Amino acid sequence: MKTILIADSDRRLRKGISSLLKKRGFRIVELIDINPLTEFENPLDIAIINLETTFNDNEQLLTALKRLVNHNTFSIITTIKEDSNLIERMTECNEVQFMEKPFSFKELMEKIDTHLKTINKTAALKGGKEE
Repeated sequence: MKTILIADSDRRLRKGISSLLKKRGFRIVELIDINPLTEFENPLDIAIINLETTFNDNEQLLTALKRLVNHNTFSIITTIKEDSNLIERMTECNEVQFMEKPFSFKELMEKIDTHLKTINKTAALKGGKEE
């Protein structure tokens, strides 16, 4: 079972996404902000992070993203603002994608499904098995 982190201070959005993903068989970890992630030890497969409400500063966000990437976590950053400098710095981290708000659950699932298909293809080529 894949584990997805949802970090967003908007309780309604966080709970809605969480509920829909649980119905699809994912294990969900919810955070109001992502500051605890800098010391989070449990493995995550995917992180969905709201840029506007989860960090005190951009350097914390970049530090957490690098930590996620080092643990092979695919990250989806949701945002309503355009900060091209920050987005450029984040895209230097592999496995980070952006979604502009508002977005549909279908759009979110397309990103997740595409990522999981890529992982499964890679594992099959290496002779391993992904769930």
